Amino acid sequence: MNLKPAIYLLFGLLLGATTALAQYKDPEMEEVMELKWKKQAKVADLLFEMGSYYNAIEIYKKVDEEKPQRLDIAYKIASASYLMKDYNQAEEWYKNMFAIDSTSYPSAMYYYAQTLKRLGKYAEAKSAFENFKKLPSPKKATDEYNAIKEQVDKDIEGCELGITLM
Repeated sequence: MNLKPAIYLLFGLLLGATTALAQYKDPEMEEVMELKWKKQAKVADLLFEMGSYYNAIEIYKKVDEEKPQRLDIAYKIASASYLMKDYNQAEEWYKNMFAIDSTSYPSAMYYYAQTLKRLGKYAEAKSAFENFKKLPSPKKATDEYNAIKEQVDKDIEGCELGITLM
């Protein structure tokens, strides 16, 4: 039995479906984009919590256009980008965030360093990990934050190895 025609048919159907979806505009998203920025941010927060990072980012970016330099919005875009493994976008938004304030979200410096490490920017990542270590611990440190604090020395060693191997 020759599977080539079946594979080509399946590939064609998948390609057609993804093209159709890419061109589809969700009317509900269009309605959200017409809301005031505070309501848009709330919808984006819900989408973020549901794991719909792509849609959340689109709305957060719209909010950022209307209300630039909001630390919370830059942080949420950076975080969602990181979770989607879009490290180039995450790096950009972490930088935007740090230009506003680098201390309000203590774990952000760690995730920024992780972003740089995943982009192969080991020297920059090492510096960011070291900057993270210098930050004062939050008054109410979460379990996540404490785990990060324990991990950071291993991450620095990984960066040093990456620098050596390059």
